[in-house]
Amino acid sequence: MIPARADVVNAARGWLGTRWHHQASLRGVGTDCIGLIVGVARELGIPEAAQFDASQQIRGYGRQPDPEMLLRACYELLAPCEHPVAGDILLFRFVSEPQHFGIISARDYFIHAYAQGRKVVENRISDMWRARIVGAYAYRGIT
Repeated sequence: MIPARADVVNAARGWLGTRWHHQASLRGVGTDCIGLIVGVARELGIPEAAQFDASQQIRGYGRQPDPEMLLRACYELLAPCEHPVAGDILLFRFVSEPQHFGIISARDYFIHAYAQGRKVVENRISDMWRARIVGAYAYRGIT
C-alpha cells in the first residue's frame, strides 16, 4: 500500500519527544533532522528509505553539512514540489546555507529534530522559519 501524506504526518508525530542526537535515526531513542526524514521513510516502507540510509550524501555529514551535497541528495532521493502541503519536507538554511529539514504537519506547522530544543518538536512556521525555507520536497510515490 502506498503511504499518503497523512501517514507521513502521523508517523512524524510518533517521533515527537525523541531526543536530538547527531546522526541518529531511532524513534524514541535519538535522531537529528535528517534522521527524522530517513526514519519516517523507513517506518512507512518508502522504497527510497534504504537509499537514504546508505547515502553518504544524506548520512555522511558533519554538524555543518556540505550544502551542494545535501541539495544533490534532495534531488536524487526526493521529489521537488512547488506547493508543499502537510506530509511534505522543507529544507531550511541557517545563516546562509541549507542544512536543516522538517516535515510539514499542518498549515503553518512543521515537525523537526531541533538541536536547540534537544528533541523532536512541532513548531509554528513563523516568519523567521519561513524566511529560512530554501526548498520543498516530497517522498517519491506519496499520494
